Amino acid sequence: MQNKTDSSFYEELLAIYHRNNFYKEHLISITKKGMDGAAEIQQMLSDMRNNPLTEIDGEQVVSLSDYQASTVKNLITGAVTTLDLPKSNVLIYQTANGTRIAARPSGTEPKIKFYFSVNTFLDAKKTL
Repeated sequence: MQNKTDSSFYEELLAIYHRNNFYKEHLISITKKGMDGAAEIQQMLSDMRNNPLTEIDGEQVVSLSDYQASTVKNLITGAVTTLDLPKSNVLIYQTANGTRIAARPSGTEPKIKFYFSVNTFLDAKKTL
């Protein structure tokens, strides 16, 4: 670690990211208009819930947290545990390397939102 008097908080934060990997987060919203759009969103969530992805971008999916059913399913072993949080129409997929993708419908608009939290190795601070 650099001498604290020669480094800014930002530089120290970059050094921590470099040493401990880095999570990059991003949101994608998909708008579906009208009654058909609302039905499409519900069908997307139903498909994701009932036919879970087993791989995302070449990475094995290890678990699916279903906040509506209050369950976490280990997709490797099939074991199901209870999720002790308030019920909500949210699904969270987690891959073997810690990357997470959450899906939920918007509460106020005809949208489905996907939140990506991607775990990646940084070979150097300059790659941020």
